[in-house]
Amino acid sequence: MNKTIHFCSSNGELYVNNDGTVDRDKSDLDDWLLTIDRVDLAEWLNWTQMTGMESDCGDCLEFGFWDKAGRYHEPDWDWRRDVFHHKDMDDAHVNRLIEKAKAWINTYRPSSGKELTIQQLKKKIQQAENTHGNVDHIYVTVITDLF
Repeated sequence: MNKTIHFCSSNGELYVNNDGTVDRDKSDLDDWLLTIDRVDLAEWLNWTQMTGMESDCGDCLEFGFWDKAGRYHEPDWDWRRDVFHHKDMDDAHVNRLIEKAKAWINTYRPSSGKELTIQQLKKKIQQAENTHGNVDHIYVTVITDLF
């Protein structure tokens, strides 16, 4: 893949570079598209290959992305289900593809859904301190528990 991929939305147009970053000079962004830091092109390419609909363009609801705060947002599963249901695929086949895509995300994006507030992190550190008493083990324990 040597060129940008073009995605459309009712909130603008998004041009994505090979590394998933948004080409802000080419893109016309509004609303939630402004929160996108990086598009998960690896997952999107995996999805398009599974469906047999490889392309260099798509809809913004098709992809997962990381926002500017580093949080991962999964693709819109309902949108994927609705679109591919109408592409000569029955419900059972589409649902199997959705489950495979979710499994891919759980394997390769295991930290999605693991956001912590500062208070939660402080509580985890305190629990580790109470259990281990040794500062050297605190961060290893907290990180291990989180991931």
